[in-house]
Amino acid sequence: MIFLGGLSNDPMADFSPSLNFIYNAASPAYLSYIAKRAKLKKFIYAGSCSVYGYTVDQLYNEESPAISSYPYGISKLQEKKL
Repeated sequence: MIFLGGLSNDPMADFSPSLNFIYNAASPAYLSYIAKRAKLKKFIYAGSCSVYGYTVDQLYNEESPAISSYPYGISKLQEKKL
């Protein structure tokens, strides 16, 4: 299963922090729980470069530390810890 839903950027997250949390952290956490109970082998949770925070002239990859201080990135990082 690939989860691509949620609020998609920092302005939307700023507009409604509670919906940002529900759509980007709580809902996918529950769906991953249901997927695990249904014995799905993989649950892929997509994020964006926002989880790495704001950078200038710096390249990041999946091995780079994820340390966002923006609402969207933070909500995506909460799910990453499952």
